[in-house]
Amino acid sequence: MRVTSDAVVKTFRTVRHSEHLREWRALHLLDEFVPGLAPRPLRMEIRRTFPSITMSRLPGHALQTVPPPAEEVALIADARRRMHAAIPADAVLDMPYAISHARVEVPKLRRWEALAAVNMARAQDSRSPEPGRALDAARNWLAGPEPRRLVSEPGDVCFGQSDPNIRNFIKDGSTLQIVDFEDSGRSDQATELADLLEHVTLRGIPSSDWSEAIGAACSSPQSTERLLMARRMKAAYWLLRSLARDDPAVAGAVTERRVRAERFLTLMP
Repeated sequence: MRVTSDAVVKTFRTVRHSEHLREWRALHLLDEFVPGLAPRPLRMEIRRTFPSITMSRLPGHALQTVPPPAEEVALIADARRRMHAAIPADAVLDMPYAISHARVEVPKLRRWEALAAVNMARAQDSRSPEPGRALDAARNWLAGPEPRRLVSEPGDVCFGQSDPNIRNFIKDGSTLQIVDFEDSGRSDQATELADLLEHVTLRGIPSSDWSEAIGAACSSPQSTERLLMARRMKAAYWLLRSLARDDPAVAGAVTERRVRAERFLTLMP
């Protein structure tokens, strides 16, 4: 990332999912339908190895406090509400699925199952049984009907940013803008909200702070059910990512695995 007085040059070190094309299209989409919510796209350069996008530099600073205070939560919810309300569904129907959508996420979770089992065998801790219980529950969930339903049922189609890390929200006074669209694409309202509710930088926020967003997303029994299924998928993502990738010897890994395990288990029946 290179920053000048009025522009940011983002260089993509990986293009496994056409990250540069996803971001470039997203920035144009946002500039068309909700200008001012995200950086303006200026130019894209396609190189043999590392493509780059130049975009306008936003004023302000990235949010930092984890979890954020209630006033920042309200700004996040409002920014995402405006984004989803402004971009019509038919503008995203031909986009690739967002990286957090079940079409992409569920196959990834299935690959992580085996790796998680291997790591758990190396890192057994009798004082903390929750990760083992959560892994069993996640494997049972993946073998059940909900992942297939999340993949096959469209839900309420929308544009998906797909990375609600708190540092991707830029605050300038009372204004909040959004950056980082390299994982973006076609998604649905339930998956987008679940991604927000279960992100590790936002999971400590009380449910009451999200009540308006949850209420708007849960306008029918079907949407309420899909949100719960999507939250289980996202909680499974953070759990299995930790169990499959984390080195058990790293300081804090045991605690973080337990926290993610407990979070997943609370969402299960």
